[in-house]
Amino acid sequence: MFLNRKIKVIGFLLIIIIASIVVFNHVLYKDHDKIENLESHYVGNCSDFLSEDQETFNDKIVDLKGVLTKIENSSLVLNEQIFVLLDSTQKTENLKLNQNLRIKGRVVGFDEILEETKIDKAILLK
Repeated sequence: MFLNRKIKVIGFLLIIIIASIVVFNHVLYKDHDKIENLESHYVGNCSDFLSEDQETFNDKIVDLKGVLTKIENSSLVLNEQIFVLLDSTQKTENLKLNQNLRIKGRVVGFDEILEETKIDKAILLK
């Protein structure tokens, strides 16, 4: 009788431990929301965006249209004042300087040294 009860207690504790590990991993390693599925807090062109108070958009999603003024491997510069770090799924091979471009990304903040607004996790829109 005593052995049977001991097995039930150990089994119950194992179930609790396994359930705790599963819940913990689900919460800890939850998938991040994709930028394309998030609502934009600002939609417009780069010139108008730059005239807005930049601090109000920190850590917010923006949808911007502008002129591509610099291209690097995984980053762009729009209107010479907005640095855009592209999401790892985005490619820059087909882009050309001075073309109009639309991006959607998260505003990181304003870099006072380079005098650029920083945007990351950006995707190219059509």
